[in-house]
Amino acid sequence: MKFRNYLSSLTKPELEELRDRLALNDSEKAIISMLHNEKSIIEISNELCVSVPTTNRKIKQIKYKLERDDYMKNTIPVWEKINLTIEEAAEYSNIGINKINELAKNPMCPFVLYVGRKKLIKRKEFEKFIATSLEL
Repeated sequence: MKFRNYLSSLTKPELEELRDRLALNDSEKAIISMLHNEKSIIEISNELCVSVPTTNRKIKQIKYKLERDDYMKNTIPVWEKINLTIEEAAEYSNIGINKINELAKNPMCPFVLYVGRKKLIKRKEFEKFIATSLEL
């Protein structure tokens, strides 16, 4: 199991930092410690007084939190991107996807960049457009 090998390879300070970073609850912290100490699922279940399926579910939740944390490390925040997708622009501006698509269909739209058939929104121009508009 890669996850167990990953946890057992961590040093104590790295393990503590991981626990803090993932905002784990007490049972998840206990599970991580036991996995780090190479205990089996059955041993963990017995020690926590929960069923094996419950322990497996909690381990899945921990893995999800870890994957999400890794994903968040590797993504660029929207406010630092030069170009946005329609969905990112909608989330960033709190304007609906359909409204942004409607605005982007205009041939003279100042904030649209076409990459092949894909439409991207130039973030700075989009911000200027919103700042100068009274109504959309």
